[in-house]
Amino acid sequence: MNIVKAVISAIFPNICAGCGQVLDGDEYFCDYCFEMLEHCHADKICRKCGLPKKLCECGKYIFHFDACAAAFRNDGIAKKAMYAFKFRHKERLARYFAEQMALMVSQRYADRKFDYIAYVPMTRIRALRRGYNQSYILAKELSGILKIPLGVGMLGCSRDRRKTQHKLSRKDRFQNIKGKYFCDVRLDGKNILLVDDIKTTGATFDECSKQLFAAGAGSVCCIAGLITYNKKKEEKNNGN
Repeated sequence: MNIVKAVISAIFPNICAGCGQVLDGDEYFCDYCFEMLEHCHADKICRKCGLPKKLCECGKYIFHFDACAAAFRNDGIAKKAMYAFKFRHKERLARYFAEQMALMVSQRYADRKFDYIAYVPMTRIRALRRGYNQSYILAKELSGILKIPLGVGMLGCSRDRRKTQHKLSRKDRFQNIKGKYFCDVRLDGKNILLVDDIKTTGATFDECSKQLFAAGAGSVCCIAGLITYNKKKEEKNNGN
């Protein structure tokens, strides 16, 4: 078995998700890239929108979910690793992100008890083209770590000709996504942990939350792997 493992390691070496350096053990990142990860800190973010308190956007948008949090800032090494998982089938990274998301859940939502984990769905055609739904994989990993039942198919996604969210302005994302998701199950009084890979404006979380509440959910809290900062607002706060 050791010979087989050695051969496999030689053909498919474990590399750093940040810089591509070959790693000796089972780590996800080399020491340098690990230090460069920009973690979110539970005590420094807005409880509602999940952004750093200085970048809070609750005064700009009306969010229907109860709270939101994320493990990392959507930038640098964390962004590169998430995109490798999302677009290049590096599914091994899902475990790492799920572990970090679970840690944030335990810190930020320590006072809450969740009945189910839901995840942002995608159309069957899109899932077939990509090969998987990254939000489902993260949610499945989280379900195992946190011991919370996974609500498979709890949310659905309509097949339409809407524009892709990441190609739209922050303002247009909320309008574009209206009516895209649906929930056909009853969730009377249930507390839901809603999972997605990246929170940009919060439009996707918001629309999914509306559907969960319409189905009777008692509360909806969101958790993402990455969260996007408004760089213009950040630069303004920094005096640039």
